[in-house]
Amino acid sequence: MENISDIVFWINIALTGIYIVLIGMAALRWKGRRSATIALVSLFLVEICGNSVYGLCANGTVDRKGYYSDQDAVEELKGRVAAQDDSFYRMEVEERRGRDDVTWHNLPGMSLFSSTVNAGTDNLMRRLGFYAVTNKYSYEGATPETDAILNIKYLLSNKKQETIRTFEWEDSADGKNLYKNDMALGQGFMVSEDILNWDYEQTNPFNVLNSFNQAATGSSQLLYQSFGIGVPEAEGCSVEQDTWADFSYSHGEEGGTLTWTYTAQSDEEVYIYFKATRCERLRVETPEGSASYTDEDGHIVEIGNLSAGDTVTLTFELDDAYESGTIKLIGGRHDIHAFYGMVDALRQSTWRVDEYTSTMLSGTVQAAQDGILFTSVPYEEGWTVYVDGKEVEAEAIGGGLIGIPLEQGEHIVKMVYKAP
Repeated sequence: MENISDIVFWINIALTGIYIVLIGMAALRWKGRRSATIALVSLFLVEICGNSVYGLCANGTVDRKGYYSDQDAVEELKGRVAAQDDSFYRMEVEERRGRDDVTWHNLPGMSLFSSTVNAGTDNLMRRLGFYAVTNKYSYEGATPETDAILNIKYLLSNKKQETIRTFEWEDSADGKNLYKNDMALGQGFMVSEDILNWDYEQTNPFNVLNSFNQAATGSSQLLYQSFGIGVPEAEGCSVEQDTWADFSYSHGEEGGTLTWTYTAQSDEEVYIYFKATRCERLRVETPEGSASYTDEDGHIVEIGNLSAGDTVTLTFELDDAYESGTIKLIGGRHDIHAFYGMVDALRQSTWRVDEYTSTMLSGTVQAAQDGILFTSVPYEEGWTVYVDGKEVEAEAIGGGLIGIPLEQGEHIVKMVYKAP
């Protein structure tokens, strides 16, 4: 509650008192009852209008053109993909305009903004490094690993370049670009039974991804090597380093900033993870350009390929409304060869979905040995799973995705959803 100023409390207490008096006066049988009712309704309307105007001023607005400007281009690219690919795939957007972009464009993505979102799935997406808060999680924070295991096969972007992570440029329409990811592993694939021991509750998403690789494939190779980015330069505030990745700051002056500078010692592919309470913005400057992020709950950010001597600057702009806050900042050096090794191991036994609707998935899988069919379907009570026509009990992998125990051999796996 500390983020609410004292004046807000006093205003609400005063309004509550006035409402109680007016409601009491309007409920009594006396000659001023009509006037009390009019005063009550008037106050109610004034408060609603005041809150509405304040909300618009605080949150900003977007014009109609902003929403519809790329609608035709997205529909065109969706149609081209559907005409040549009848498999079950996911398609996401690289640049986020809002939290519901995927729903707005009716894309088969992984992002979700809903009051009924499964808490286990939301938590797992957060642990994997995505932006996730209570009732929503989004594609912001993607890595090659999550693109592969969540079956993100196509990506829409405003940028035109040869590649975005493991996506390769394929097509364009009216300024919108389509990329294809040949590393996407499909809707399901066999993993070791050790996936049930996956240590996914760690607060370092790079370690969570390393743990996934080890549990799923048995590999000891690290996908990421975590590292600290040092002590920041503080301007208009004071800062203390609590751990190698955690910092606390006290806000002194208006417009305070904390700036980290990282210089690559060798050629490397780098990602960073941040979680910054009470910061207005993170600005990232790399040799390739700059970007900014306003999600204080944080996510993974792709820095990209750096050459020895390249410098990256991370500047957190502090929110003047608060006196203190915390920042978690972790660097991760990506081993692309370890990633390819993971994909090669997991694509040996994939679930070939040959029939699907909005409430059903069915296909075959050849299990080389006993294990778990890992699917990127969110774990929900409404799903019923059948293996070779017999109902089986599903597992909650990572607390949020459906896993299906399978014995060695070929199986027909069917999943049917009915809202409980």
